[in-house]
Amino acid sequence: MNISRRTGLFAGAVTAATGTLIPGRVLGANGKLNCGIIGAGGMGRMCVGASGKQNIVAFADVDAVRAAPSYQKHPNVPVFTDFRKMLDKYHKELDVVLVSTPDHTHFAATLAAMERGLHVFTQKPLTHDIWQARTLQKAAHHYGVKNIMGNQGRCFDGIRQIKEWIDAGLLGDVTEVHAWTVRPYKEWARIDLPFPRPKQPVPDTLDWDNWQGPVLERDYNECYLPNKWRGWWDYGNSAMGDIGCHLLDSVYWACNLTGPVSLRAESDQFHDQVTFHKGIVRFNYPAREKHVPLTVHWYEGGLKPEVPDGFDYGTKLPDEGILIKGTKNTIYHPGIRPDNPVILMSRKDWYSFRKTELPAETIPRLKSKSPVSELFNAIKGGPKVGSDFDYAVPLTELCCLGGIARRTGKQCDWDPTTMTFKDASLNKYIKQPVRKGWEAGEELWK
Repeated sequence: MNISRRTGLFAGAVTAATGTLIPGRVLGANGKLNCGIIGAGGMGRMCVGASGKQNIVAFADVDAVRAAPSYQKHPNVPVFTDFRKMLDKYHKELDVVLVSTPDHTHFAATLAAMERGLHVFTQKPLTHDIWQARTLQKAAHHYGVKNIMGNQGRCFDGIRQIKEWIDAGLLGDVTEVHAWTVRPYKEWARIDLPFPRPKQPVPDTLDWDNWQGPVLERDYNECYLPNKWRGWWDYGNSAMGDIGCHLLDSVYWACNLTGPVSLRAESDQFHDQVTFHKGIVRFNYPAREKHVPLTVHWYEGGLKPEVPDGFDYGTKLPDEGILIKGTKNTIYHPGIRPDNPVILMSRKDWYSFRKTELPAETIPRLKSKSPVSELFNAIKGGPKVGSDFDYAVPLTELCCLGGIARRTGKQCDWDPTTMTFKDASLNKYIKQPVRKGWEAGEELWK
């Protein structure tokens, strides 16, 4: 693998600690980027695959078993369990870092890369809490690096169609959204087992200390890994954290789901450590620019809305999907991403309608449907990405709010301007405590 040293300068990239310019290099459109991979297993394998035509310089992953397929494909790439050590050693050789860790370490890894002047891809949701998301938005502007969150559907044609249809008035005024998912899976967080979970031996292949990262320390137990961490509030945000940035992306974009919102979760039980399997969250948005007041109904654990009248796509709704209801028409798409949206009517009528009644395309389509490729292209001088942190932060915030509602069961009246809840007891969830040695980002608020 040929890795060239950097020779230029990143304009505006400044380290918080020293104030010095960070070495960089300029690439042509066909040049290869030098990539650092933080999280090489799970979703990280997608980043490894997308980076295959670039130079992979170094891996960082705490779980040698999960990362093994990536390591085997690139046997000459150095491996670290601590991403901070990887960045310390290789940041001068790197152009971009791709972060695919569990949610609770997204912020630390992403900020550490940005501080070194490196472009960043981070999986959804961007962060684990609201303060972290706002801080990364500040960092993106401060360090002047390219950035993107990995909500793949933002690259699809379908999300562009949905926005074009709503902008053209085909739905009338959008007043209701119903989004549902079969997640969280029951095995994510067992309520019937003791708290705290009993201490178990840490596998030799796992760096448990670095897996925990900034979260307050606890003993290892197999109940957290792999993926089951999503059901624990210290590490994830239940199904909203897992899938909300996908399912709600289209309506967030088309209907401007930003600004003040009130929300509350409906469930039989609430727990401050783990999520319960089933629940509903209702978000109430006031009028926003050209949009009328809107209620978003979010269903978890297999709960679903009623099958709408005239539904011609089976006798029941699929495990996951969304309905966007207007005063004239309703948009439906199955699955977590807007691959193939339709306006609800008989299939025969839809085939005819879409040939003659749909508006002209106004939003450019992307050749590649991968946010990693979209970022690489932007770094090389291509167009601005769609899901940069200015876009991704309010979307992530929406999902964090849903997690807080599911965690507490309380009425959540959120003011994004002051970054506070009307119920002050909820403000502790905006910025959660971190372990000593993992503090970061405070200087960006000064």
